[in-house]
Amino acid sequence: MKRLLALALALLMFVSLLSGCGGSAANGSVSSGSSSEASASPAASSATESAATTEAAQAAADEAAKDGVTPKGELPVVKEKITITALVKLLPWISDMVENTYTKRMEERTNIHLDMTVVPQEGYEDKKKLLLTTDDYPEIIMTGAANNNNDIVKYGIEEKIYIPLNPYIEKYSVNLVDRWNELPHIKAGMTAPDGNMYVLPAFEGMVIHTVTMRSWINTAWLEKLGLSMPTTTDEYRAVLEAFKTKDPNGNGKADEVPMSGAINTWNAEPYLFLLNAFGNYQTQLVQLKDGKFTGCANTEGFLEGLKYINGLYRDKLLDPASLTQDLTQLSQLANATPTVLGMYPGGHIGMGVDIANRALADQYDYLLPLSSPNHKGTIPMADKESVNGGDFAITDKCLNPAAAFRMMDLLYEMYEGWTAGRGPQGVVWDMADAGGKGVTGEEAKIKLLPGITYSNSLRNDIWSQAAPIGLNKDSRLLLQVSGDMRDPANYEPRLIQLDKEYQKFASEYEQIMPMWASPEAATELNNQFTLINDYVKASITDFITGRKSFDTDWDSYLAGLKKLGYDEYIAAYEKAYFAK
Repeated sequence: MKRLLALALALLMFVSLLSGCGGSAANGSVSSGSSSEASASPAASSATESAATTEAAQAAADEAAKDGVTPKGELPVVKEKITITALVKLLPWISDMVENTYTKRMEERTNIHLDMTVVPQEGYEDKKKLLLTTDDYPEIIMTGAANNNNDIVKYGIEEKIYIPLNPYIEKYSVNLVDRWNELPHIKAGMTAPDGNMYVLPAFEGMVIHTVTMRSWINTAWLEKLGLSMPTTTDEYRAVLEAFKTKDPNGNGKADEVPMSGAINTWNAEPYLFLLNAFGNYQTQLVQLKDGKFTGCANTEGFLEGLKYINGLYRDKLLDPASLTQDLTQLSQLANATPTVLGMYPGGHIGMGVDIANRALADQYDYLLPLSSPNHKGTIPMADKESVNGGDFAITDKCLNPAAAFRMMDLLYEMYEGWTAGRGPQGVVWDMADAGGKGVTGEEAKIKLLPGITYSNSLRNDIWSQAAPIGLNKDSRLLLQVSGDMRDPANYEPRLIQLDKEYQKFASEYEQIMPMWASPEAATELNNQFTLINDYVKASITDFITGRKSFDTDWDSYLAGLKKLGYDEYIAAYEKAYFAK
């Protein structure tokens, strides 16, 4: 059958070439055959082309039927309903994945029922690793299949749990290949060293947030207390002290929380933004400058930053809960009545306050990087979109991999991506108005509606980050902008504008791009990083809370890093990064 398809396609190409030659002959540039043959060739060519097209389509349909799916681009994906088992992460802002209206929409469109094993975000990674280790994994992993390229090497190339997706992409992709045409770096980033593609990633089609370690401050409180926006760590501390002691919410109670945060979410840990006031700190625990990697969890600036944050904690200016609570708990605090929260970090302001509540949200604005006595304020910046790992993988247990792939391919269509990621058309978003413009003047494609929310209130109509959603090139530049930039419908264009302010404080260290290491090196780097990262994060908390003393425990901390092989990890990372 494959040979038949190849012959049909070859015939179609040959007929097209003949048609082109016939036209040239009529114009006198090529002479072949008799005049009667030349005059008959257009009709013959058309009939032959039609037959070849029909034959090729039939061959493709037969091939699809062998794979257990309908022809490429046709819905539903399967004629008779099937069930595919799936591992899915339950995000803090989604109430239910099984009874989720988007899950039901996808089932209706594809005729595929997902038998989901749903695991809360807290503990998901441990559960995933356990399943993959004990051979108890499902047919597909929908969320976080590979946290980085090293995971792809481990579970795809080395252990062969994740199967290559290339055959299904080549035969059935409608939308992913469209995104590749716009964004060739996505295809390049997905391709493993062996030439295969094992996971499907999420991507935005542009770098929306070149800086993600941001912080948000209650400017209404600043104004009420006659304070200026802080630009140094000393000024920042003074503002926190005023928030704590001068009753800025005016209720006569000492209920203000000067600063809070959250863990295991998008840069809302209370120390990330502040550590960069004292020196470069990145969550990879390595930093790159002038072709050389060094560590960032053993520097003098890291020590000074921890001492500063410890002082905030000791003086009750930093909420103790910020080192243990999740994003939902931070959001509850930020949206409390009366307003009690002065500052919080996070990738975007809606991680705290509900931006649809203008009376509350308008009280807050961005805080730019702070300077300390020995360091001019900087922040890590990543302005190149890249792929590192991915969300979705098909395992070797999948009975119908073609169907599984085609379901996920739908998420790479522009409007389906917005529906899966943001919510239903007509409720959260709609087609742009005629003549509508984006934030930089481009013709808009989509407009967000007042019903959109970026708060952490529970949703039951989206998949969000629980599956790989890939948007088109310059996706956010195509959002219609009109009226007040603080309107929720203008939120994402507003963040693009804000990002340009943060870029002025870009660190001198380079963006670390994803890399592909050998299976052996990838496994070793993964294992080393897990041990070192767990140790560093636990030590950060211990030093901030005072469980560890800077006077008596800092040297022991450094010795622990050395014992875990931090120096060797940095050297191995550098070697793998620059390997050809």
